[in-house]
Amino acid sequence: ESCADPFGQKIEVYFIVAIPVLLGLVAATFFSSLANLPKPQRVAVSIETAYQNTGIALAVSLSLGPKGRAAAIVPIIYGGYEALFFGLYALGSWYIGWTLSPDDEPLWTILFNDYQDLIDGHKHYGGVPKDSGKISADSAGATDKSDFSQEAPAPFTGVEP
Repeated sequence: ESCADPFGQKIEVYFIVAIPVLLGLVAATFFSSLANLPKPQRVAVSIETAYQNTGIALAVSLSLGPKGRAAAIVPIIYGGYEALFFGLYALGSWYIGWTLSPDDEPLWTILFNDYQDLIDGHKHYGGVPKDSGKISADSAGATDKSDFSQEAPAPFTGVEP
């Protein structure tokens, strides 16, 4: 037999394969909330944390002969759960206002638009600019911005001039 039947598995297989996807989403949402990340970042961290590359798992299992091909059902089911649960999670996150999309935009519109440029001044970011983590001459306490443009000293070669 070349592959196991995805619909002919014991019911436990379907529940067991769903656990890592759901646990990954819940745990990542919990810990990113605990870290007090902005809500859109919580959504991104949660999906990125729970997402697994099922293509690699499928390729490896198919290369292992008949027993490996029978195990190929796990990444197939897992990939289906990823599509289902991540889609519902993203939709729910949009519905409760945890995304960057404007509240007054309909779902159909936000699916085809990019709202990354709205981070500046967005309600979830408190108006903090995107590059607020960068150190500038003013924030570093320098009195003259030219202090940051000086050449680095020559490396020490062990011989004094």
